[in-house]
Amino acid sequence: MACLNPNLTALDFYKTDIVRTDDQKGFKAAPRVVTIRGPFKLFKLTFNDAPEHPTFGTVSPWWSAAEPFQEDYEGALGRFKQAYMNGIDMSSMVRYMSAVKAEWNSLNYYVEISIKRGDEVKCFWGEFAPMPLSSNIPQNASNIAEFSSTSSASSQLGYLNAFLPDSAFHETHIGVLSAWQFFIPNLSNAFIEGGIARTQVDAHDMVALGRHFGLDLGKTSHLGKVSNRLRFFYRDTRKMAPFTPRHPILKKMDACFNQLWNLDISPQKSLEQFINYGESYIANHLNDPVSIKNMVQHYLDEAKKPI
Repeated sequence: MACLNPNLTALDFYKTDIVRTDDQKGFKAAPRVVTIRGPFKLFKLTFNDAPEHPTFGTVSPWWSAAEPFQEDYEGALGRFKQAYMNGIDMSSMVRYMSAVKAEWNSLNYYVEISIKRGDEVKCFWGEFAPMPLSSNIPQNASNIAEFSSTSSASSQLGYLNAFLPDSAFHETHIGVLSAWQFFIPNLSNAFIEGGIARTQVDAHDMVALGRHFGLDLGKTSHLGKVSNRLRFFYRDTRKMAPFTPRHPILKKMDACFNQLWNLDISPQKSLEQFINYGESYIANHLNDPVSIKNMVQHYLDEAKKPI
């Protein structure tokens, strides 16, 4: 078992030979020292595959937890789901949450590594500091437009280019919501499973990223808008009969919505099942209260609306 940075302390954060002054500004407040143990998956979005530097022999120190870790309840899949629900691609979602200036990095690729099994890594852990989208938005307008554009594959499925506020009206900041990161001094291929091996996926291609996370988004428009339209199905149908046991078919519709909302299985299949159960309920339960059937019909109509 190897240990990276075994003697790292909180005070080392202020030593510029360990953390450069500009890197210190990447945290909202002083980070704390944590120990992660392999196998431990890390991810980042960047313009290449985050290779080891040929001269210095180190890999980029900036990484995020691929799976939920301490204050980060989402991990990479959670960030992907946020992008999905907002109808934008992973690259734009991460730029907003992780406060990466337009002139710093294109964020074109999702890169994932794993710390070797049995190895320990001591590193800094803290919140991203909010930053302006760019130090000079007019000068970097073309980069901002390019980096915010989704892939042709994603755009065909209904994903939109990400538009951020215009600084002519107010200061444009990104990273204003809570997001957490690692800064790992001295990280090298020696501590990475497979050495130079990297998982690399186009961060603008939501279908390819979905496959990486084990999700089948299908060849349809993204269904985030449908999820939003159906989010009060349980509440509204329950209000129609608050004191009677919930019908088994309505429970199945509840489950389909939860699967659609959480991307537990193919969202298209979840939506189809929701509609099939709803139509079965309307057709075969003629003696149920009209108020419930009317509400179910309302949500069926919402589910069938064009995206």
